[in-house]
Amino acid sequence: MHQITISKKLEYPSTMVWDVINDFGNISNFHPRVEKSYICNNKQVGNGAERKCHFGKGNVTTERIIDYTPNEAYEVEIIDTGKFPLEKAFARFEVKKLDDNSSEVVFTMNYIPKLGAVGLMLSNLVMKPQFESIFTKVLTGLDTYLRTNKENGKEELIPNFV
Repeated sequence: MHQITISKKLEYPSTMVWDVINDFGNISNFHPRVEKSYICNNKQVGNGAERKCHFGKGNVTTERIIDYTPNEAYEVEIIDTGKFPLEKAFARFEVKKLDDNSSEVVFTMNYIPKLGAVGLMLSNLVMKPQFESIFTKVLTGLDTYLRTNKENGKEELIPNFV
């Protein structure tokens, strides 16, 4: 399984950062590649909560929280990877308090690419650098959303490797 970890220090209290990340159905508020997102079962947050993420060009993923620690972290399994070339994927958001006015957000993704050996090669050459760039923009989008309370500007929604 491949792993990518991106972190960012934010000049906001961890409780404020957690409130935004914990709004599970609304990741589109700060994720620059998600056009819209919403809860797709009756559970808003916690283990078992599911959301749909629309990335444009007909690409939709479904994610389910599989590990939830209130005010600290959650991990999702991407149970339907849509058009992304992923066999299996897991993503984790973690918020760490640094002091009363700052925190660190850590985003980690573990994934297995589709296409066997070809997928492994693509992962190292194309997917991993693209994912690192995307996830850095997600954390920048989170910072922007916290600062302005406005959705981050949306980008071309399908990475080049799809």
